[in-house]
Amino acid sequence: MEEKAVVAVSFQRSDEKPFEVIIKDNEISRTKKHPGATHRSYGSTITSRRLAFINKLKDKDFKVVPNYSDEGAEVSLEISF
Repeated sequence: MEEKAVVAVSFQRSDEKPFEVIIKDNEISRTKKHPGATHRSYGSTITSRRLAFINKLKDKDFKVVPNYSDEGAEVSLEISF
């Protein structure tokens, strides 16, 4: 990354929402950096599938909500107990 990289992690919990971990970074996506690139990342897909499997095994509710923009990426992990 040419600019200074920043990663922020925050934790939130309220009565209306489950426990939430929010991870933000300021790096733009590979497709925006290299428009002709053919690389495809499967990290979010693999993580979502693993959490779905855990949900079935442990009767828990985990949810991954990705949000990508020109300013960077934000991924929210919602965990219900």
